[in-house]
Amino acid sequence: MPTRERVQALIGLVEGGRYVEAIEAFFYEDASMQENLDPPRHGRDTLVRGERRVIEAHRSIRTRPVNTFMVEGDRDRSKFSRLEAWRCEGLPLRLCGF
Repeated sequence: MPTRERVQALIGLVEGGRYVEAIEAFFYEDASMQENLDPPRHGRDTLVRGERRVIEAHRSIRTRPVNTFMVEGDRDRSKFSRLEAWRCEGLPLRLCGF
């Protein structure tokens, strides 16, 4: 289980717009990611390449601050209605995320 400090460090990178660095620093080599109904992508290097493509394809990426997160066995989910890591602006609307 990650520590609260490690999760906060990851959140700090994402909130700072350092998405590629966050993947490189915090994802395992064999990590996978899936957006909506797209097939999963596998491998940290693949995820980094994909993230770079998203960044290059958009004029800007706005990250909303993370006010609450769960770690270390937290149980109260009442504060959470959805998870939204960031929103992309530029090309036709498409969902992208972390």
